[in-house]
Amino acid sequence: MIQSNGGPAHPAVQEFKKILTDGVQTDLYLAHESHGIIKTIGERVPAANASTYQPALLALQAYASAIFVLSVTALLEREGQTYKLHSVHGVLKQLRDNAANIPLREPVFLEQPMRRLGAWDSVPHEPGLEQTQAVVDALIARLPHHTNSAALKALKDQRDKRIAHPERVNANALTATTWDEALKLLDIPREALAVCGAYTSTAYVDDKGKLFAETDAAFAAAATRRILELPTPARRG
Repeated sequence: MIQSNGGPAHPAVQEFKKILTDGVQTDLYLAHESHGIIKTIGERVPAANASTYQPALLALQAYASAIFVLSVTALLEREGQTYKLHSVHGVLKQLRDNAANIPLREPVFLEQPMRRLGAWDSVPHEPGLEQTQAVVDALIARLPHHTNSAALKALKDQRDKRIAHPERVNANALTATTWDEALKLLDIPREALAVCGAYTSTAYVDDKGKLFAETDAAFAAAATRRILELPTPARRG
């Protein structure tokens, strides 16, 4: 079957979908999954310390912490001139550069997140190139950057100095953040994903802005909780 430009089988649409799946959608899932594991273990420290699985739980918590840092910083990495990225910035640039071949398919999927961001009245309401370009510009303008976000700078320092390149640095010299502030970094990526779903006919969030994938991402935390709720075997005398 022959597809016209901008149809679901158009190469630009297929590439856009692939970048979304491999990048933003996956990294948002990993961020929520890893945070759920960390939170579950952190709320049950006495049970974790008493568990016969304590060494594995400590390792799991450390791995989940690294995954959280990597996934959030990957989401918010800015694309430059050299490399194409699967980050939110990279996806939005892909949409803007190929707007003529990636038409809007679900207007309500676009309007809802833009309203939640307070940006709906600042973009054209008529679907088309101008609307898409204005929406992309509005989202990019709201993306956190490490130069104006203490939370993102903290995670970026953790990634650069400890995870990706384990330098000999004083841990006290690294910037720190709270979980609440770190989780807020997911707000714009989530809304950007919701907007992108308007161009692929994919509902990534509900009408309140909750990510559907959070339900699946919570399974790992639930399994971790079940491990922590196992009765502690009596020690042999």
